Amino acid sequence: MPVEPLPDTHKLLIQECMKKAVLDEPAVQELARKCFLVVHGPGAYNPEEFNQIIATINNALEKVDMKLERGRHPNDGRRFYALINLRADEASKYATEYTNAEIIFFKKLVELLVNSTDESFEILKINAINAGENCTPKTKPKEAGVLVERFKDDGWLDDRDEHWVLGVRAAMELQFYLRQEFPDRTKICDACQEVLLHDVVWCSTVGCKFSVHKHCERTYMAQLVRKVCPQCRQSWDAQSPENNARPRFEGTENQNDDDDKEQEDEVADCQVTLRELSRHPPSTKTRRVYWEDDGDLAPVRKRHVPQANSEEAMENQDESEDQVAKRRRMKGKAPARDG
Repeated sequence: MPVEPLPDTHKLLIQECMKKAVLDEPAVQELARKCFLVVHGPGAYNPEEFNQIIATINNALEKVDMKLERGRHPNDGRRFYALINLRADEASKYATEYTNAEIIFFKKLVELLVNSTDESFEILKINAINAGENCTPKTKPKEAGVLVERFKDDGWLDDRDEHWVLGVRAAMELQFYLRQEFPDRTKICDACQEVLLHDVVWCSTVGCKFSVHKHCERTYMAQLVRKVCPQCRQSWDAQSPENNARPRFEGTENQNDDDDKEQEDEVADCQVTLRELSRHPPSTKTRRVYWEDDGDLAPVRKRHVPQANSEEAMENQDESEDQVAKRRRMKGKAPARDG
């Protein structure tokens, strides 16, 4: 069966998409309109045929293991398109625009992002620059600074204040890689079935593993009359790293509750101590203190020492002093005490 040639409008659209690493859906629709305008003139483009245009293009690209992939931004859910490679063999690695050292550096960044301790899938920009020192071959900080900006321009990273997060192109192209390399840290959105990167919320019920993108949560919960978790059926209370939630991953400990309990115990101990002091205030009664001077012990009124107002404590103290004086007298080093 002969293969129908790809229309010129579709070829032109592919060429335009290749000029940009990532394009949002409105931009691709506008490019399609312009392509039809150039080839066929005004009024030739029908917006309702947009999805069919993309499907026709992908049928042709499939023969060369390429695809004009549509994905959602992991942050706000906007639709994006990117021309991606479907092959994962050794030969395809040499078709990339990055060198081997640059790919190794990017993989290190992905590792740090996925293994972030607070489950935010973020990395400080300064840490990203210094990450190249732990790569083989090393990437110097100056080179790393330029490279991360390039990753951003190409859609692999996104800028968020003082942090880097995985970008929309990474969300589209690294689905299989993340599941394979980080199976224990990679979770799937229970709504869209894509990998959860950042901007994630999950059920607050202990033991429930329901997790979704924030934009998926908004879409899903908007359809419900009663906001309940679809998995455990408990009242929905979205948890995320921003609100010090319980850990999303099994085996990850959350120390916030333990820290709060420890602080409460310390406050309670202090309150007990204050109550005891109010009942038995310390006194400043003068104590006799024996000191040794040139081999002799002599009772002196040396200083005022605060002491608890307890007769038992005073008796124990006097007994101790008598024992010391008696021992010294037996050695012939001190006179007998009066009384």
